[in-house]
Amino acid sequence: MGGISTFYERLSAELAAQNFPTAAKYELGLDGKEDFLLWALGVGLPIGAGEVKTQVDGHRQALSRELVKAGGSIQPLPDAAGTWDVRVLPNFNVKSHMQATLTTMLKHATETSSSSWHSEYANTHRSENADLQSLLKMKVQSYRKISDEGSRAFIHEVSTHGWVPPIAPKLNDWLTSLFEQQNYKNSLERLEKSPVEQKHFFIWIGDASPRDLFMAAKFHPEKPPEDPPNIPTHLTHFWVGLGIFPNKQILAWRFEHDMGWSLTSADYIDARF
Repeated sequence: MGGISTFYERLSAELAAQNFPTAAKYELGLDGKEDFLLWALGVGLPIGAGEVKTQVDGHRQALSRELVKAGGSIQPLPDAAGTWDVRVLPNFNVKSHMQATLTTMLKHATETSSSSWHSEYANTHRSENADLQSLLKMKVQSYRKISDEGSRAFIHEVSTHGWVPPIAPKLNDWLTSLFEQQNYKNSLERLEKSPVEQKHFFIWIGDASPRDLFMAAKFHPEKPPEDPPNIPTHLTHFWVGLGIFPNKQILAWRFEHDMGWSLTSADYIDARF
């Protein structure tokens, strides 16, 4: 689910307002049932139901959680060590390798009088340096000294690179492949059997999504796709969740058969994400 309950609560109120004058509430479904239900206050039956899928790399999610447990992405270094930028791969083991990474980085930088290193250089030149081999094994991509001041290291996941399309790409090939997967078929079947009027299908995209779609959503969220998606006819609403943006807004593209695509947002205030 991703834990973004605030978004669904806002959605519930908005959708209920279309048919009922009172606000709505949102609740998670039970095992084997729809992922969530939409209720209008004062009405005895739910007015909508939805299924939610995510395309976020599990390693990246785990890395983010482990960095939080380790005190965050800013880690202390010995006095006068300077300020460093360290990039790690998604499968970097924070608990086992954080301190070893920082110690090895400083040792190599001192012994070689180096202020930067990147794994691509090491791979190309087949370095026999034991410290560099250790950094590679610990899934470190690069390090760079950014200031002589301070004594800390900024630990980051490797950056996302790629071509940014000017508009969102067509979704039909992507959706066709997803809807052929059994877990998607199960969700679609649950919604088809549900007696509610509104049937919502969410897909939260991430680094496991097609690269052009991910980059378009990240850099041009205000430009939803132009063509209608090839979704089953029983779905009344189809959503492409774009994630949380720096202005603390959760954004999603919404498609309705009679309205087309639109951009929907909600304030991010749910710390459980």
